[in-house]
Amino acid sequence: MQNNLNRFITIICIAFLTVAGIIYFSRVTDRRDDDYKYAPFFSEDTDYDVLFFGTSHVIYGIYPMNLWEQFGMTSYNFGGHGNSLAVSYWQFKNAIRYHKPKIAVIDVCGAYRDNNEMIYAFEQAHISLDAFPLTPTKIKGIREVFPKREEQLELMFPFSSYHARWNELNGNAYLAPFVREETTKEKGAESAAGIAGGYEEALVSRDESWGEHTVSMDYIERFVEDCRTEGIEPVLIFLPDPAGKEAKLGANSVYSIAEEYNVPYINFTYEEALVDPETDFFDPDAHLNMLGAGKITEYLGNFLTENYAVGDKREDPAYSSWNQAAGAFRELLLSRAAEQQELSSLLSMLYSPYYTGELYIGRDYELSELEKKVISRLEEKLVIHRITNMDQYGNEGFLDLKDPEGEVLLRVDGF
Repeated sequence: MQNNLNRFITIICIAFLTVAGIIYFSRVTDRRDDDYKYAPFFSEDTDYDVLFFGTSHVIYGIYPMNLWEQFGMTSYNFGGHGNSLAVSYWQFKNAIRYHKPKIAVIDVCGAYRDNNEMIYAFEQAHISLDAFPLTPTKIKGIREVFPKREEQLELMFPFSSYHARWNELNGNAYLAPFVREETTKEKGAESAAGIAGGYEEALVSRDESWGEHTVSMDYIERFVEDCRTEGIEPVLIFLPDPAGKEAKLGANSVYSIAEEYNVPYINFTYEEALVDPETDFFDPDAHLNMLGAGKITEYLGNFLTENYAVGDKREDPAYSSWNQAAGAFRELLLSRAAEQQELSSLLSMLYSPYYTGELYIGRDYELSELEKKVISRLEEKLVIHRITNMDQYGNEGFLDLKDPEGEVLLRVDGF
């Protein structure tokens, strides 16, 4: 009897140590990108007004911290690099198990695609899904979207995909499970400076569409239906994609879905003068810079506050952590501004509720055509001072970033 008890205790101890070891070494070898992006979502005690889903266009195109600073709206950005609409849908299904928002917004980029596959690479699914604990919902989504058995196992048990990292590890990696990692200050978004330009825009009329109903469109419909089942208001959007003809045709097909389900749909392709391909993207892949994203985010903020009961929480003590987060986000933006070496890139950062700019340049300083165009889009965000004698400042020009009260937060020169 005693031997059986000892054997039972030994088995339990071995099982416990095995599970603990797997969890520990999973944390050691994990690349932690998903933790960086999503940990603040899970740790938040307050409710979210809005959750955003979609591809990297959403990551770079919608800033939750701007929505807070301008409208007192709480939100989180679930955009994922290379997400298919199938993956975005299952992100939504998993996310609402932890925080149920008032509104859920999905970008329909990729509506023309007639499959579940990640747009670029399967590996990117880890960042979108690894942060969610293994639950029946997560398992169901993985099995539905990824038919290959090895991919299913890899996403259910990420340790299997990271175990080959041993040769990359250093001493600090072994402490990772016990150390609180730095996490995003942008509530899932990624802000970017710089201007790409040079887009050869694909012109698609409002009457043209993809023509065929696709698997991706099925997921858009399921998103709307499940939102309503859960008491969440669904909103469909299509963020600007200047050169993407297929994407635009697919987006136009979504008008019929929006009409059938009586759901709001904002196709930014046809919101004239809102985004300029010459100034509002930072790379060739149609990712918005801070100028373009600032305008898109402000537009969405106005739309959501005008059409839904989203109260301003900036003065609510229960949401004081969001004001602290806004301060951290502003410091992040200032540190990034200090790194800019080109005036056009610096100017692209100015469409922000966190500061305004005052540019001091000599009377003979010649602005480039690109700089002039960016300045024309900044409206009241920038004041220009032409100085007769810049020698007193010791340089050709500088830009002061000021808070709403007029205090100088940062002076940037050397451009």
